[in-house]
Amino acid sequence: MVGDTFTHAGQTFTVTAISADRSTITVSTRSSGFALPSAIDLQIVLLRGGDGLYRYSTNSLTITYDPSTGAITWSVLQGSSETTIVNEILSASGSPIITGNGATADYNQGAPSNADVPALLAGRAADLTTLATDNAVGHSIDLSYGNINVRGLAQAHAAGWTGLGAEVNIIDEFGPNAQGFDNGSFTHGFISYYSSWAVAPEATYAWTEHSTFNYAGSNAFPTIDVVNWSFGQAGDFSDDATYEDSIDFVRAFAAYYYEGIGDQNPNAVLVYAAGNEGAVTYSGGGAAGCETTGSGASLRYTAASCSPVLGALDPNSYSYLDRSIWVGSYDSAADDLEWYSFSAGSEAMNYFMVADGHSVIDGAQGTSFAAPRVAGVVALTVQKFPNLTAQERTRLILQTGYDLGAPGVDPVYGHGLVDANAALNPIGLLE
Repeated sequence: MVGDTFTHAGQTFTVTAISADRSTITVSTRSSGFALPSAIDLQIVLLRGGDGLYRYSTNSLTITYDPSTGAITWSVLQGSSETTIVNEILSASGSPIITGNGATADYNQGAPSNADVPALLAGRAADLTTLATDNAVGHSIDLSYGNINVRGLAQAHAAGWTGLGAEVNIIDEFGPNAQGFDNGSFTHGFISYYSSWAVAPEATYAWTEHSTFNYAGSNAFPTIDVVNWSFGQAGDFSDDATYEDSIDFVRAFAAYYYEGIGDQNPNAVLVYAAGNEGAVTYSGGGAAGCETTGSGASLRYTAASCSPVLGALDPNSYSYLDRSIWVGSYDSAADDLEWYSFSAGSEAMNYFMVADGHSVIDGAQGTSFAAPRVAGVVALTVQKFPNLTAQERTRLILQTGYDLGAPGVDPVYGHGLVDANAALNPIGLLE
């Protein structure tokens, strides 16, 4: 009867409803019984068959109840993770763990690493200090968790999620002979690489030189899991240019560069720097036609109106929004966007999040070095959830962001601050 509770295989169930014709029995249970990191209520509706038995089934779980004997049997598909089981149950009731990732999203888990990550980070910092000293490169190398500054990263590494098995493509400028330094400075690509490596130190990285990359090609990197591209070139949105001309420019930019990256990396999450032209300086009213968010010191132009992101929002220019993330820079000390960073904007906020934009190996900063941190977190999820598609993985990263600013997805921070631990433990983080 309604209100009865019973325990089977360590899981406690409560009968919450019985239909008048007794064709269905609804029971609830707490996901904590599946040893998940946070508990949520699951509703299971058992249907009566012609043989009088009540059954419930998903791809991974089957439960059978015999009312004549009171016997309950259930089976779990071998290899199914708790996250997969719970996602299937939630999807059946219309509320998957991640909105858009239904019962077909496979959260079965890969193997964690046994690496001593703090020792790995410390050893690499020492090696980089020697490299910088030997080549007269200005440096401030600090690979501590405080300096990497990715929310939840220490917990992720402690649990063994290091990006092992993930393939990351860094498309950037690496300097002569891809040595990582040029004219007494670390190259842009070298800094981007280490901004990602510090997050996912056991991933496999490809260094792809931007200047020689074939943006007109296709399918050159079919096994890549995540791409980081820390480039951009805003159109001239000043009062001296027409807004229409600037829009034409960013559409062409998106159609060539962004579309080319998606074509060449067909199975990858695509992570882009949002751009450093967000600062608003009022002289003659600012940039013509550009949307802004915030006020005072927090006033910003938005990526949705004054950057190539605007071009990417046009489906005639860009085909891969469903696996794309644009990243702005967040100042954790001020709890605000960095002064230079674009905000999301009302049209781009669903594809936007933020991360720390400081270099981990010198004094540089910019959205160029915020984006690789997000790419690194993507690599961590590839190791733990290797069977997710790029689209499913993109939604996972965005929807597990730590909320900033106005509640929910907003025009300033989009989905909020990238959160490594939450992305790896999505149970309970429902929209």
